[in-house]
Amino acid sequence: MIIHVPFRFELIQGYPLPIAHQVLCQIIYQLALHNDNRACIAGSHALQQVMKEMGRTTFRSNDVDVFTTLYFTPENMRSLERKFEKQCTNHFFTVDRIMESKSRVDGMRQIWNLVIMQIRRLGNVTEVQRVDPPVQIIVLDEERPCDLRPDDSGFAGEVVDRFDISVCKCVIPNLLRLNHVVTMSRSDILNWEMEYDLRKLKSTNNAWNRLLKYSTRGFKLSRLRFDSGQVIHMVDGIIRIFEQGNQLLANEVVANSLCDSMDNIESVSILSTDENSDTDIAF
Repeated sequence: MIIHVPFRFELIQGYPLPIAHQVLCQIIYQLALHNDNRACIAGSHALQQVMKEMGRTTFRSNDVDVFTTLYFTPENMRSLERKFEKQCTNHFFTVDRIMESKSRVDGMRQIWNLVIMQIRRLGNVTEVQRVDPPVQIIVLDEERPCDLRPDDSGFAGEVVDRFDISVCKCVIPNLLRLNHVVTMSRSDILNWEMEYDLRKLKSTNNAWNRLLKYSTRGFKLSRLRFDSGQVIHMVDGIIRIFEQGNQLLANEVVANSLCDSMDNIESVSILSTDENSDTDIAF
């Protein structure tokens, strides 16, 4: 990795992310570009920005997901920390969790969870304080772009296409322009609706938890999308399917209620959750 980079920063006062977080994200972004890789912010933080533009200030993301194709060795990560500490006096970050994927599930190579800490000194008293939100670096399989440019819409599109819930399809392509957000689901966000894409289903338990998560944030499930591209629409909480011979996959918890509410479903197949992962990574 090329680590000697002439960094520049475009920091925004009053932005939802603290200055230290902006600096860290912009360092990662510029390291990626200088190493012929790519990086963007996508998911709930970008969604928070869209919501803010709409005057909805109650929505808060739990973390900041930085997607990149830049692979980090332990030494690379230590170098990143040194560069961050040089730019942000009295700040450092700790690595909360690391995931190294050998199977390359979903094309993910690594996940680094970074927690930024601030050192406060009052006289002879030194206090170390956590500064939320954590920053999650998701390293994807490297695919070198044909035409690399700062606003790499192709990479941003690939990233948001990974998401299972429509309102999550929000992305900041250029991390030197943090207030420039692109969304693929503005109408859903405006109407407080969401579509769940079953083609991205990892496990029924994961899907259930994520739907509950965004339901508590105020979004109602309005559509289900299947492999064939067919979409089931829900009106006033009622699921309507007009084609015969459909089968719906569900977990055991909701199987009975599905059977009761969908008269023209021939069968409900119960999926085992033995192989499920409860982790809510990156999405």
